[in-house]
Amino acid sequence: MSSRKDPRLQEQIWSTASEEDSQKELLAKSTEAKQLRFAREKVATFVAYERLLAKLQLNQADQEKLLDLLMDKLYMREDLNELMVHRQIPKGGDWRKDIKNLEQALDGEMQSLLGPEKYAAFRGYEQKLPSNLLTTQLQQLCVISGDSLNDGKADEIAEIFATYPADAEARHPAMLPIAYPDKGQIRTSNLNLKVLGKDAWFVDLNGMLSVNYPVSENARIRTISLLSPKQQSALYALIDKQQSERTTAARLGYGQ
Repeated sequence: MSSRKDPRLQEQIWSTASEEDSQKELLAKSTEAKQLRFAREKVATFVAYERLLAKLQLNQADQEKLLDLLMDKLYMREDLNELMVHRQIPKGGDWRKDIKNLEQALDGEMQSLLGPEKYAAFRGYEQKLPSNLLTTQLQQLCVISGDSLNDGKADEIAEIFATYPADAEARHPAMLPIAYPDKGQIRTSNLNLKVLGKDAWFVDLNGMLSVNYPVSENARIRTISLLSPKQQSALYALIDKQQSERTTAARLGYGQ
């Protein structure tokens, strides 16, 4: 009898695979893994809001406090869900109201921390977060190109990206390269990829921001005149990268 068809061997293989999956699941839920994830996402949040933080001119203590509040907001839904799972709050409770109350409390703390003028600037940045994230990604590529994009011009470009967004059909789930293992990871052609929904974003271990928010043709036309030749090359590199990611997504069956 072929060993491949030996049910005892198959059972051993399945048992080993199941044990490995269980160990991975336990590791993913460990305190150390959660601490690493939190630290990584705090760095990502700093990168995402770096341009705003520079504009607000906060001292280090207030900057840390604002980042902590942003992280509280990021983890709020996850923490509430975990409480429900462990039955520390009733499953039938009005969790939408709970989330709204928590959001209002966090926003109140941010307003107290920043004051009216800086809080208004913060809210304006958040309301156009996808276009601001896309602009930050462009700024990073401009640094690599050797011609940095200053914050004043970046603000103009972020406004263009917000005014001329990509069509809804261009903002389907995309496969983005990642530098660390995470849920939703797929390995294909020796490239680690992750599925991101529209407006999703992350920062890899090299500190590079990736955003699932395409540059529309209207935005490209209006942005190009504001950029130097090297900065224009960075913009085209960003557009090519986005197209490559969406081609990969379509090939793997996402965004259909």
